[in-house]
Amino acid sequence: MTHSNYLLPAVLCSASFLSIQANGADDFSGLDPFLVITPQSVSSSTEVGPPADLFPATNLIDSSGLSEELTPSSIEDVTHATSSVTNAWVTGQRGAANTDYFQEAGGPPVLTFDLAGPSVLNGFVCWGYSIEGNEARSFSLAFRSADNALLETLTFSSDEPIDSANCLFSFAPIAGVSKVEITTTDNHFPAAGGDRVGLGEVRFLAPAFLYVDSSATGAGNGSFLGGCLPDLTRRPRLGCGRD
Repeated sequence: MTHSNYLLPAVLCSASFLSIQANGADDFSGLDPFLVITPQSVSSSTEVGPPADLFPATNLIDSSGLSEELTPSSIEDVTHATSSVTNAWVTGQRGAANTDYFQEAGGPPVLTFDLAGPSVLNGFVCWGYSIEGNEARSFSLAFRSADNALLETLTFSSDEPIDSANCLFSFAPIAGVSKVEITTTDNHFPAAGGDRVGLGEVRFLAPAFLYVDSSATGAGNGSFLGGCLPDLTRRPRLGCGRD
């Protein structure tokens, strides 16, 4: 799991929350610094099919299609190259060309991201797919602990295809997350394509500093939920003792 400082840019995306509240900011202006979390590994429920994934899910976490390194100053302008077998993920084609993937037999594709250790998450960012109809549009995210207990479930939807751009979704912090399962429930059919489901790149966001709930201990000294205490002499870190 790797990370870097992160400040959120403006986005045009919508989110509906099953059991937590949104932060209410459409452009994410004025939020505190964040970290970018690169998962340690990813697996796809459609990897072996039938039909098997055309492009592997491992491309979603290796930065292979990104135009430059993700940093606070560059994130808003970082784009993704034209989707290909070396830099994006896309499922196999279930039906005839240019038909609706989700109207064919078979369940929705599920991507499982392993974060390599408990983290506090409060955001999800993805880059699009070059064929508009195939780009993933609606998601259900399940956040799980190290022992696979379900911590939270959320749903998100992008308003329109984003292609080479990125789309960010912000939510209230969720502590103790070791795995995230992303189920894609719709693509952008009937736009061109629509017979597959794909994305370019995926990252998660974490608060740069410690979240404390003093009421949880009764002793007034708070409880550790994630992140690290601010250290103004160096960049913030995720997970005390881990750079």
